[in-house]
Amino acid sequence: MVVYLRQLAMEEAAHAARAAELLGMVGKMKDEIEKMVEGERNADSGKMEAARIAREEGNEDLPDSSRRQQKMRHGIEQGLKES
Repeated sequence: MVVYLRQLAMEEAAHAARAAELLGMVGKMKDEIEKMVEGERNADSGKMEAARIAREEGNEDLPDSSRRQQKMRHGIEQGLKES
């Protein structure tokens, strides 16, 4: 079930991306990535609080996922600084 839902979400994201492209809503790649990173950075406080609560309840899946997302975003930010 999870695999099906993930595939469905990816297909919907691809459709949305194509529609945004056709409507002229997508700018330069670097600008778009910077917007994405900023949005993720703003969402961090809520994610970190949820991870803290999950860890207190004995669930390590959410905190692990949050750490992986932070590492990925850090790599993207480093790449943006270098370009």
